[in-house]
Amino acid sequence: LLSFAARYDEAKKLIAVSHSPRAIRPSVNSYYVPAVIAYGVGLAMANVAVYVMHMGQPALLYLVPCCLGTISFLGWQRGELLELWNTPKVLASCDKILYGVEENELIDSNEESGDHASFNASSTSDRLQLS
Repeated sequence: LLSFAARYDEAKKLIAVSHSPRAIRPSVNSYYVPAVIAYGVGLAMANVAVYVMHMGQPALLYLVPCCLGTISFLGWQRGELLELWNTPKVLASCDKILYGVEENELIDSNEESGDHASFNASSTSDRLQLS
């Protein structure tokens, strides 16, 4: 969630700069900074729970609700929650500026060319036998 918030904020800045080069200023409507603060609060809650209960606790039990709740609340407050939940148009526009194509077109072209990020064990063993 933190990386998503950082990517979303940076994409919004890139779109703003592409429309007006003088628009380089810190964004007041950031998601990343509140998400980092929420992460710190969740981590502190996890540590307090370990101290109080004298046994290990799953940290994600505290981190996810704090971070997701913060981003969801801010998105709802700003009227961007539906856009955040679905694929944000800002990210698609940013990909189009950077790569000249939208992200799903980039994925489709990689699949057609055989450029896959994942591989299976049989293809790896075939490559090892060829070497």
